[in-house]
Amino acid sequence: MSYVPQESAYLVKIGRMNGNSSPMYYGSLITENTASKSIITVLSEIKAEKNKIYNILFSQVIGEIVVIPIGVFDYFRRGIDHPFKKNMHSNFEAVYKYYEENLKGDSILPLYLCDAFLNDVLRKKGSERLYKITSAIANECLSISKADGIVYPSVEFIDHPNIVLKPEIVDKKIQHKKAYSIYLEESYGYGMYKLTFTHCGETSFDKIQWRKVDPKDFKYN
Repeated sequence: MSYVPQESAYLVKIGRMNGNSSPMYYGSLITENTASKSIITVLSEIKAEKNKIYNILFSQVIGEIVVIPIGVFDYFRRGIDHPFKKNMHSNFEAVYKYYEENLKGDSILPLYLCDAFLNDVLRKKGSERLYKITSAIANECLSISKADGIVYPSVEFIDHPNIVLKPEIVDKKIQHKKAYSIYLEESYGYGMYKLTFTHCGETSFDKIQWRKVDPKDFKYN
């Protein structure tokens, strides 16, 4: 339900975090009552159009997953909040402070430049030319055996955290909980939409059982 199966991998085109014929699971993170922002992020990322219906799947991590927050050191260097804040292990900031205290002058410059580049290139609008670069970066990160996926900032809904996972990790560590069917009445741009929630779905193995809901009473948090 959440990624293209291997037997249909040939259908997969190059994307921000995947190469041609390389399926990946893409999602938007929910942290502390951010379900509404996650829904908006998903609609923004897929460039949702008015007068169409979209089904959004909600899933939950079972146990722990190991993900790499790409470009996070650049946020530390600039002293600004980053989109990974509510989900990231404190060790990342501790490692950065260690580098700052122990690497002086030009020694720390490669670290600054590398993460500044990564943060910049991942925030650019998508094109096949750009995706050749970003998917190569993702492939290198995901070649680490312990890495389950990558967390990166949304381009279309600025700085909300997106996630990409290896398909086998989805099978082992992700449980699909429910789904919502949304009618998009209007798209105003800048991540602003007029939405109507029409159905709620309960997942059962590889199927979704839908039931109609009253949009006036509907809450998704």
